[in-house]
Amino acid sequence: ASADRTLVLFLSTHCGYCEKSVPFYKELSAKLAEGAAGRQRKLVAVFPQDTGEVNQYKTAKGLRIETVGGAVLGELGVSGTPTMLLVSREGVVLRAWMGAPAQETQRAIAAAFLAG
Repeated sequence: ASADRTLVLFLSTHCGYCEKSVPFYKELSAKLAEGAAGRQRKLVAVFPQDTGEVNQYKTAKGLRIETVGGAVLGELGVSGTPTMLLVSREGVVLRAWMGAPAQETQRAIAAAFLAG
């Protein structure tokens, strides 16, 4: 079954703003794990670095998120990290956020992603 909504995080292992936002990504992952039974949601992080480097980063940061490594972000229309896209089942971008999200923005992202 495909997800009704997917939150795609475009991150980099060398990005200070991404690192600053790791607690938020962990919180999203935890909320998803505890409340996703009835809702089809997916959280994916996409990195330009290779899979080995991404896996080391994930382990070091304690991130339990499905990841894709080796992406060419520019080809995906992403100009900087962190960028977050909320995507529908049909592949339509519903919302986009760029930069390290402030508390208020984090709440808005969580609500948009987990609502319904």
